[in-house]
Amino acid sequence: MDLNRANTETVDPTYLWIGPKEKTLTDNSRISITETGKLMVRDFLEPLSGLYSCTLSYKTVKAEIQEETTIKRRYEFMIFAYREPDYSYQMAVRFTTKSCVGRYNDLLFRVLRKILDNLISDLLCHVVEPSYKCHFVKIPEHSLLHELFIAFRVDPFAPGWESACNDSVDCEDITNRNILKARDRIEEFFRSQAYTFYHRLNNTVPAMHFVDHSFQVVRMDSCRPGFGKDEGLHSNCASCCVVCSPGTFSPDVDVSCQICASTQILQTPSLLRSYSTPGLCQSVAMLPPAVRLLPLLLVIGTRGPVPSLRSPPQGCYVAQEAGERTFRCSQAGLSAVPTGIPNDTRKLFLDANQLSSLPAGAFQHLSILEELDLSHNALAHLSGAAFQGLAGTLRHLDLSANQLASVPVEAFVGLQIQVNLSANPWRCDCALQEVLRQVRLASGTGTGIVCGPGARPDLVGQEFLLLAGEKELCGTGRGGARRSTDVALLVTMGGWLTLVVAYLVHYVWQNQDETRRPLKRVPVLQVRSEDSSTLSTVV
Repeated sequence: MDLNRANTETVDPTYLWIGPKEKTLTDNSRISITETGKLMVRDFLEPLSGLYSCTLSYKTVKAEIQEETTIKRRYEFMIFAYREPDYSYQMAVRFTTKSCVGRYNDLLFRVLRKILDNLISDLLCHVVEPSYKCHFVKIPEHSLLHELFIAFRVDPFAPGWESACNDSVDCEDITNRNILKARDRIEEFFRSQAYTFYHRLNNTVPAMHFVDHSFQVVRMDSCRPGFGKDEGLHSNCASCCVVCSPGTFSPDVDVSCQICASTQILQTPSLLRSYSTPGLCQSVAMLPPAVRLLPLLLVIGTRGPVPSLRSPPQGCYVAQEAGERTFRCSQAGLSAVPTGIPNDTRKLFLDANQLSSLPAGAFQHLSILEELDLSHNALAHLSGAAFQGLAGTLRHLDLSANQLASVPVEAFVGLQIQVNLSANPWRCDCALQEVLRQVRLASGTGTGIVCGPGARPDLVGQEFLLLAGEKELCGTGRGGARRSTDVALLVTMGGWLTLVVAYLVHYVWQNQDETRRPLKRVPVLQVRSEDSSTLSTVV
């Protein structure tokens, strides 16, 4: 609190802590005060939020005259508990229709809602506030079209959602994880609609179909009753739901606290994680490692410095999921890999951002990372050393729904991973085949590896795994070099055969010419052997 006092000698210090409602704090099951003045709090509840003061008493001693003087200093704090907001997702899609009148539009709307509810029901999420309107749309170089503009919200509080939180103190961890899965399922559903329309309908266009690229999603935050956001007062955690300040309240799931005529303290339990302030009188909360509710400390007065809290980038948070340290930055508007990711992170979610490239060693400090989600970004380039340092631990990698036409094979050398490469505009060449030899595809994702606009025209839109055995895929990259070598070998052999044929023709012609010349007399030497046989030798 008081750095000058903390760095000097203090004689006979004593400490008196006063909590909310001017209640003197003494040791009990929740609170203890150490001999050095630290206030230890366990299982922090919302009623414990409020004004705290620590009165430090100490003595100054003049040894030469044995004179003692008692001095008192008072330090005040405002302590708030806060928690992560509850996520929900506002979504919008468009469907073509034959007309803005008729019962089929309403039928499509009701069937679509039922399909989506069934798709996410096991996650205890559901579709709420659905609506649609029909509009006339003029597209350049096309006639006037009729389209249904459908909007709905997905939240994680379907009937019975409380049952998922019975064994967890961090219920928002569970509900937020479920809603993220629900978002991914719905997005995949509409992506498959677009794929089916373009690749499976054999040029038969139905009157009512999903409009490609019309799916939009925005995350909406809500706070539990008694909590609200205040970016001005709590700028170091602007996205957090902070317990309402004295004199304000929040009776519903709004994100702001309202001024009330009389103060009322809500009794919703909450916890906070360890934190300590510098100096002699210190406030520390001690809790289980799975808890994510942190304190916001504001020093009232001018005697001490305001402690600073380092929080993750806006839209990011640390969580414990299935007992593993998880860092989530889903849909946080990131254009680069954020700094400050804890070194002990095992699961990292950077999905639904605006990352366009991955530099060398982007994750090399995460020595125990097991799962990395980079889906739904704008990745078009990966360094060959992007995953350097992860060879021994990384098991799951999601690169789906990006802008990857090719990736360097060396980026995956040594990695024992399952990877999702679907929904990218692949070039579909031998280089991609080399990559697939280095990795294992995540279950059910192989059909999503489709040749994009950069591939040969006859391959665009086709599934790569169905084409991988054809020789004509080796037209670029390493495959191209192999084809060039084959051609050169054939040319060389053809030239060699031509020379052989020419030589044979010349040889035959020369022999025929020799037979036309007069034969010269050849001397013959006869030698009589003992057995009376004759041997003739031409010389």
